[in-house]
Amino acid sequence: MAVATASVSGITAYHDGFAYNLIATVTVGASPLTYATGGITLNLFGAGIYANHIPLFVSFTSVAGYNLIYIPGTSASNGLVKVFAAGSATELAAAAVPAALSGDTIKMYAVWKGML
Repeated sequence: MAVATASVSGITAYHDGFAYNLIATVTVGASPLTYATGGITLNLFGAGIYANHIPLFVSFTSVAGYNLIYIPGTSASNGLVKVFAAGSATELAAAAVPAALSGDTIKMYAVWKGML
């Protein structure tokens, strides 16, 4: 089975004089795609995001209650989103992506130092 990826849309970006800030919506691919233990790839390069380096800070808010954390990669294009069950410290199992996750409204806030 193919592994799911996370995509970014609805991007609002601004520079506050110190940092490049980004607010966006994250969508996770639906079943039959699978969740990969350790996280799914989140590409923060392209699609309106012009970051060529890893963000300093990334935060997610899930309406369905999932806990998500960003694991930096070697570049802005290969970081991971690790997903934990709602109200739990247990990572999702390597299995089909739950409908509640692929249908979730996930907001992301990310910060890069300086201009990109």
